[in-house]
Amino acid sequence: MQKVNLTDYKVYGVMGETFELPSDYEVLGFLGSGAYGCVAAARVGNEVVAIKKCKQIFQSRTLAKRTLREVRLLRLLSHPNIIQLKKVLLPRYPNSYNSLYCVFQCMETDLASVIRSGQHLSDKHVLYFSLQLLRACDHLHDSNVCHRDIKPRNILVNANCTLKLADFGLSRIHAVEGDTRTVQMTEYVTTRWYRAPEVLLGWGSYGTGIDLWAVGCVIGEMVGRTPLFPGSDSTCQINLIVAALGKPSKSYISNIRKTAFSEMLSSLPDDDLSHKRKDIRAVISESSVTSYKNVEIPITPSADGVSVHCLNLISSLLVYDPIDRPGAKDCLKCKYFCSDNSYRASSSAECDPQKIPTMSTKVAADEFTFEKGRVTFDLLRCELLCEAKYYTQKEKEEQQQQQQQQQQQEVQEMKEQIDMVDDSSLIPSSGDLKELDIDAENCHQANKCMIL
Repeated sequence: MQKVNLTDYKVYGVMGETFELPSDYEVLGFLGSGAYGCVAAARVGNEVVAIKKCKQIFQSRTLAKRTLREVRLLRLLSHPNIIQLKKVLLPRYPNSYNSLYCVFQCMETDLASVIRSGQHLSDKHVLYFSLQLLRACDHLHDSNVCHRDIKPRNILVNANCTLKLADFGLSRIHAVEGDTRTVQMTEYVTTRWYRAPEVLLGWGSYGTGIDLWAVGCVIGEMVGRTPLFPGSDSTCQINLIVAALGKPSKSYISNIRKTAFSEMLSSLPDDDLSHKRKDIRAVISESSVTSYKNVEIPITPSADGVSVHCLNLISSLLVYDPIDRPGAKDCLKCKYFCSDNSYRASSSAECDPQKIPTMSTKVAADEFTFEKGRVTFDLLRCELLCEAKYYTQKEKEEQQQQQQQQQQQEVQEMKEQIDMVDDSSLIPSSGDLKELDIDAENCHQANKCMIL
């Protein structure tokens, strides 16, 4: 069994969780925790990073696949509004490890914390956060990736309003027509409050439209400061959505696989005003949640003063049929992001959707063959180890490149010094040189040695 020298590691206790890290990492404090791991801030060199400990990942295949899926996707995806996975630390025991440490760029907080706080969120804040979130979705969907768990807690932000989409453990490669290599998407996706109707109602299939529904919920939550559809269970969730959007069409109901929901929606009277679609202002204002995880929300839900273009964007995303929802690219071209306003004038280069560079490359389904069938733990362990080795090798190559650049710089500096010496105007005359005190006998002995 391979084992790294103990002297190369330090052990830290973080909120009851043990972090065993290489000695060049210094843990600074606790950042957060969840069902699948604990996150701590750490310093390595002059940089502060976030280290996520994915613990007991081989307790189940589901958890091991989730970890591998996120690590691999983040290696393949690169975008300013997607969290960067900087490194996966090589396990101390490569043949029998059960925990994995992933090093991410460090962000200051998440959007859920900002929404729950009492600080003011202007329309400009909502616009800029929405823009960056849709940029991330556009890149994902162009890359054939469906996030499936977009919610404020998975959206990380900094004080300068930089936004990064995180937590790709539930993501999937979106099935392309005729491609049998991609895995069938599961029914359980995203937190219930942000779950699209087609998932709740058991449609036969779904795609990237579920991400756009979640985006609509998130933007609405930023505006009203409370979740739009805070259902306590699936039935309650459907009732809240129906109360806001009205009764769905008969063709939509015919696609519902869950008989109980199909019969419930079919029984709703068509002429009942309570089952007609509401104005989005009313939906936001009627949000009923006044506390979140025992934390009081200090602001009363209201859409007053919000840009009409923002409300129109939310309305366009919160529709039953995913075909009727605009894609992320279409959203970026809507009037909300293209209208002439003071914020636009002050930072048009940053926000202009037309100036967003095209960086999307299709994520190959061959990278995710482990999703299909019953793979062994040994295979999953090996695949995760390969991901860690990729970052280790990449780091070595970068260090070698830096050394080569430094050597080239030193050679260039030496050449410049030689060129200066070759300049006759810089060579002193013999009269300016101080005489050297040369011992004739020592000089003679040195010459003999050189000849020998």
